[in-house]
Amino acid sequence: MKLFGILVSFICVNVLAGELITDYIRTVENTNTQIQNSAENLEELITHLIDTNDDTPGDIIEEMILWFTVPELADTSTSGRIKRSIRVQVDFQKTIFKTIGTPMPADTTKSIETLKLPDLGRTRRGLTGNAIINVLTKKLAETINTVEYALSLQRSCNLIAMWISLITSKKMDCTIDSNYKYCKVLDDNNNYVKYMSLENGYYQVDKKGNQIGELIVQLRDKSSFPRFEK
Repeated sequence: MKLFGILVSFICVNVLAGELITDYIRTVENTNTQIQNSAENLEELITHLIDTNDDTPGDIIEEMILWFTVPELADTSTSGRIKRSIRVQVDFQKTIFKTIGTPMPADTTKSIETLKLPDLGRTRRGLTGNAIINVLTKKLAETINTVEYALSLQRSCNLIAMWISLITSKKMDCTIDSNYKYCKVLDDNNNYVKYMSLENGYYQVDKKGNQIGELIVQLRDKSSFPRFEK
């Protein structure tokens, strides 16, 4: 009898998790619809979110990346974490509405069985990619020319992490050094890309500070891919 009770509990947990995963997929699809309806104002949205959050890089980037680039990589390992991931997407919907006025979408998803998270993630990046690149390009010019260098570096570092997440389809973290000289973007395996302001431009540099490539060129040329180091 005890074994039967454990088995029933196990089945119930799995059923609940399956239902929550379906809810998460539906929420990601609805968020994609809202982003698509916000196409003309996405740069304004990203700029606002970056400029109004002056926390240390890394403090906000996890949420921003789940919003803009890789919703399919949200933690869905337990029912509680699935619920949190759903809240992250719903919070994004509310933020879009509050910031640029695009209404939260009604649930128009008809055939959830045909929707897959990896496909929805690719759709999300297709919707947000150009806006991320354009905002970062503009922010780099501000960083180089402003007297508020430290604050601008913080904001640019978050955008660089978003851009690298965009082109790698991976989660990224980011940090800046205590002297505000460089931005370091790391993946889950602690491989990193480092950028510094050199010669009136932002450059990827190696461990010794040698130039690898100019960031503005990497943004324009998809074949000029950032090189990760250990």
